[in-house]
Amino acid sequence: MTNASQPVRVGLAWGQAIAVLCLFVIGCASSEERIVMVGDGSERRATVEQIEAEPWGLLPGGALLWAQLDVPALAGSAYGPALFEQVVEDLPLSRGRGIDFQKDAKSVRLGLYASQTGDVAAIVEGRFDEKAIESLIAADPTTKAGEPITHTRFAGVPVLKASVWSLAFLSEHFVVVGTGIGVRRVLERVEEGRVRRALPGWFEKMLAEQKADLWLGVDLDAQPVPATLRSQLVFLERLRGARVVGSFENGLGLAGSLSYDSAEGAAAGRESMENQAAELGRATLLLAALGVPRPLRRLQTEASGENVQFAAELDGRAVAVGVGYLGQLRSQLGLR
Repeated sequence: MTNASQPVRVGLAWGQAIAVLCLFVIGCASSEERIVMVGDGSERRATVEQIEAEPWGLLPGGALLWAQLDVPALAGSAYGPALFEQVVEDLPLSRGRGIDFQKDAKSVRLGLYASQTGDVAAIVEGRFDEKAIESLIAADPTTKAGEPITHTRFAGVPVLKASVWSLAFLSEHFVVVGTGIGVRRVLERVEEGRVRRALPGWFEKMLAEQKADLWLGVDLDAQPVPATLRSQLVFLERLRGARVVGSFENGLGLAGSLSYDSAEGAAAGRESMENQAAELGRATLLLAALGVPRPLRRLQTEASGENVQFAAELDGRAVAVGVGYLGQLRSQLGLR
């Protein structure tokens, strides 16, 4: 990497925890697992009414990460459009057409599950025209990334697939998107009529008590974290959990707490955040010369025992530049 691009790399290093939130929304590639096909299950299949009444109930429990985001709020940010471009690139949609997330979607509910590199299931709420999307695919069965789109069936439901990504329609208002295993686990719940909320109590409390555009909770004690994830994401070192809410208005605002394995781990985590913020400050002049606004407007941290409380504000245009580097970061993490 050239010296001119080094400050941007430094910015991404401090914001790796933030960037990975976007990566998890986009999804984590996973090698194929084998799932045993089950019967038709039509006598107990969840109805459309049940699906639309309890979308959180479609996601299995035991996730390492839970998230919900407000799509219109994200679409109105400086970085939302670029992020949606990243999202549709790999999805099984004809050249990325058929679903305009900025117009068609209202919210995303997401779970990340333990596997070699992580399996993702995301329930997208909005309004979707399945016939129009299928017509586009029939005319041009290729994704924006150039991958062929194939059709399969699982648990009685048609599934669109491209590379490791799958998409299935649950109703005209809900689709499930994610890795193949993630989507199949959702479809199993629909087939078996198990549309019941499996969220941990602490995340339920976050959703009920805190107004935000983004809610994110991490529980690394829920399942063993694969070494392939921990080794690549430095900010996971000694981390046990996180509770974060975010706002997409006037940039990107994040606030919450990080829990570590010990007070020493929390102190080290806070020191790392402060050091990387200082590096960003030293690079501000060169970033400005590259046309990148000062990324970090504000950072406050406080360590108390095993926890670090933090609040951060980032410039929206700088976040947009960072999103532009997501493709490179995803390749480094092996997510493509």
